[in-house]
Amino acid sequence: MNRKTQWMALFAFALAAMISGCSSSKPPITVAVTAPSSVEVSDPVSISAAVTNDKADAGVTWTCSPSPCGTFSSATSASGASVTYLAPNTAGTVTLTATSVTNTLITGTASITVSPIAATTSISGNYVFLVNGYNSNGPFGAAGAFTADGSGNISAGEEDYADTTGIDADDTFTGTYTIGSDGRGTMTVQLTNGVTSGPSTIGIAGQETFAFAVTSAKHGFIEGFDGTTIAAGSLDAQTAPPADTTDIKGTYSFTFAGADVVALTLQPGGGVLTADGSGNFASVTVDYNDGGSVYTDTLTSDTYTAADTLGRGTMSLDGDPMAFYYVGPEVVRFVDLESMLYIENGTLYGQGTLSPSNASLTGAYVFGEAGIDTSFGPMGVAGEFTADGAGNLTAGVADINDGSGTIQTAVPLTLTTAYAISGSGGGRGTLTVPPLGSLGDVSSFNIYLVDPALNIFDPNNASGGGGALFLDVDVPIEGVGELLPQGAPSSSTFQGNYAFGMEYVDDFSGTGQFLSDGSATLTGTADGENAGAPEPAVTITGAWALDSTNPGRLTDTLTLGFTVPDTFTVTQYVASSTVQFGVDTTAADSGGIVIIEHQ
Repeated sequence: MNRKTQWMALFAFALAAMISGCSSSKPPITVAVTAPSSVEVSDPVSISAAVTNDKADAGVTWTCSPSPCGTFSSATSASGASVTYLAPNTAGTVTLTATSVTNTLITGTASITVSPIAATTSISGNYVFLVNGYNSNGPFGAAGAFTADGSGNISAGEEDYADTTGIDADDTFTGTYTIGSDGRGTMTVQLTNGVTSGPSTIGIAGQETFAFAVTSAKHGFIEGFDGTTIAAGSLDAQTAPPADTTDIKGTYSFTFAGADVVALTLQPGGGVLTADGSGNFASVTVDYNDGGSVYTDTLTSDTYTAADTLGRGTMSLDGDPMAFYYVGPEVVRFVDLESMLYIENGTLYGQGTLSPSNASLTGAYVFGEAGIDTSFGPMGVAGEFTADGAGNLTAGVADINDGSGTIQTAVPLTLTTAYAISGSGGGRGTLTVPPLGSLGDVSSFNIYLVDPALNIFDPNNASGGGGALFLDVDVPIEGVGELLPQGAPSSSTFQGNYAFGMEYVDDFSGTGQFLSDGSATLTGTADGENAGAPEPAVTITGAWALDSTNPGRLTDTLTLGFTVPDTFTVTQYVASSTVQFGVDTTAADSGGIVIIEHQ
């Protein structure tokens, strides 16, 4: 090899080494996006982009496609920093793109499926419903079950209906239903064996229409929606009922809304019982508040039958005949069949393996009650407290609207010797809070514990279990409510899509859906039964703010776009990221309760 050739070879080797060294010392910029693979329409989720090998550390810019594809809380973000992505209000597949600020040729992407909250195909299988409220005759209740085919048709159904003029037992029906992408829907059913033997006011000539808003394919809120009732309740997917009585077994707590037809008073109640799995109830204790007359009945035996294929069976409670509908082994809805005497409509909730004591009530809780103050009218209460497990309330506040026009807000609930739960009382106990209401007449409750693993509102949901049912035993107050464990509240617990049910006893009922932005505002749509007239698809707009003094409490100022728009205030108590209690705290309104659940 001559010197020139040798020199050129050495030069080439050196150049290759230099290039290799440069490439190893300057690796390329990369962008990796972290985002969920699916999200519901209009739901906010947290996303981020990690940028590597960017010495300028300039972060990324965010875009998406195809339009409309949603929005970002910030158009740019630092590497690894979270950004809130708000999905569009239409279903489909969108691509999120994070572009390096330093080198705009470098991008990272993520594909997200935007799904509707619900669809007609979501509602498929057997469902159970229970509604309580008022028709033109006064208080009434109805429970039933039906089979939905996932295509908008109800192929079979059964219903039991009772009001102050009589009962209509085991009516069969068929019908149709529709549901929108936001989880709001309607259901119309036609009773097929008439209403001649009972109330003449079931729907319109035996045809009933309901509005509902679902939180999932297995649970939702339901209301009467044909102009004939003010009624609110629940809708739940059904576990296949057993062919015998074996699945209804163990200790149960219950409450019911009710009326004493003879005395013309409301008669809510609650209690505990034990089912033996063979058709017998034992150790039955029933507490009543009959128009201010508070008393307790005890029986050694009541009975129940096996359920049919739609989950309907019969039972007795304190000797009164009832029809029941099986939701699952720990949840059984029931309606009174004692014509012209009493109306008692409620639910049995299992206690599981609970060993009751004061320690069963330990930690933070939220609660809500709807009822009547006989001095003023419809009333609602919501609040939160901390129980020490030894019978004392160590902190808490509550808001009450008793219909008097005077609203009490954030009333302190600290009290010693406030509750007592006997180990031999079957999960039954007492609870006392400092006097609430304009007359100080809300204070005393009987409570009935439930299985710590059971979600009272959504029995098909494995999270958020525990708490208690309660009956108000103050003389002028007739109402029932629920007590739920409270997680650690923060602003993030009120963000995303929510369904709700509203109940103002004999005045108004509503269901609907809204989106909370997680910081200050909410928007949505409601279906209301307003003074006997259905008002569909009314707009909801509102602003909300957290209570800095009482974590877990927040206030809304809402406007519902009825024919005559209504602006009012709701005070909410956050149990968890999935459920809240609210009470209308507007002086001009009657006391209404709102239950809010994440979709």
